[in-house]
Amino acid sequence: MLQLTTRKALPGERAPGWARWLPLLVLVALVPAHLLTPADVQFTFAVVAMPPLAALMNGPLFTSLVSAASIGLFSWLYLYAGHDSSVYDTDTDGLSMLVGICLMSVLMAWVRERYSARLVRVNTVAEAAQLAVLPNIPDEIGSLRCAAWYRPAEQDTMVGGDLFDVQNTSYGVRVIVGDVKGHGLDAVSTVSALLGSFREGVLDDPDLDRLGVRLERRMTWDNSGRSEWATSFATALMMEFPPGNREVRIITYGHPTPLLLREGEVRELHAPPGPPLGLAGQLTSEVATITVSLTDDDLLLAYTDGVIEARDRKGRFYPLIDRLGRRLSEVGRMETVELAEFIDSDLDAFGARIRDDVAVLAIRVDD
Repeated sequence: MLQLTTRKALPGERAPGWARWLPLLVLVALVPAHLLTPADVQFTFAVVAMPPLAALMNGPLFTSLVSAASIGLFSWLYLYAGHDSSVYDTDTDGLSMLVGICLMSVLMAWVRERYSARLVRVNTVAEAAQLAVLPNIPDEIGSLRCAAWYRPAEQDTMVGGDLFDVQNTSYGVRVIVGDVKGHGLDAVSTVSALLGSFREGVLDDPDLDRLGVRLERRMTWDNSGRSEWATSFATALMMEFPPGNREVRIITYGHPTPLLLREGEVRELHAPPGPPLGLAGQLTSEVATITVSLTDDDLLLAYTDGVIEARDRKGRFYPLIDRLGRRLSEVGRMETVELAEFIDSDLDAFGARIRDDVAVLAIRVDD
């Protein structure tokens, strides 16, 4: 299951109903206010302010309605209802000013609605592109139960440079979690290329080291036409769960190693790190693969460095292991979905300011 954290409101999304109707309600309220106040009390400021306020939250049609109501109310209050209009040189000066403001408000509402609609289309395409690149991880795949959660740093674009995938093959279930240099639209093409190579390689390459060589070759090819300063690279963690065995093989290319949740404790698995993909051509020896035996109820958490590099307002890094350990001691046992949802909510509770893309993948081996 993939949970994609989205914005609370899309650009261009309508304001709440009460806010859209507020300008018209204020105009209606001015009628009894006029009848209950002395003749020298002026409500010009409120009448004049309503059309621009309507333009900020509504389209040109509703803004035109509020403008017409404002002109009508102004005419009744200051031209026919006996209120003091000495603030203007003539009785029609204020009305002429209001008509001009109304016309500008309608124009402003039309321009805002047009650009908001365009922004919504752009964001919809960007989100669709991200969902097309990142797979929708099923709850169960092979012998694994999985849950993934992703939050891009650039939430206005909904795309980023983190990647993950889980594939069931004849060699067992293979997993990748990675982080491409940069974020936003520039990183999406590299993410797509790496995932394509991974999905092809898991079917043919007999071990994780050869799969890593394939990914390195793809990164080298992508960098061949770039200048030295535009060279891209990616960190990657790959895991393999052989069929019929309760164990996991792990290889890492400059990526944080996964956490193991076992018997109420959280510990980090240590694997010899290799260089990031795109830089591994400098390596003269193979990257070591470690094997870890798993027991009942073991839970693995793979994540990108955006999680542990998130800081609160005081500049403190998010202490993933400590906070996860406290949570585990409270509940005793967590499911994969609960683990992913906890990190999502706990980052907000910590007050973390997300500067980089964030992705987590929780995995449990079923009996």
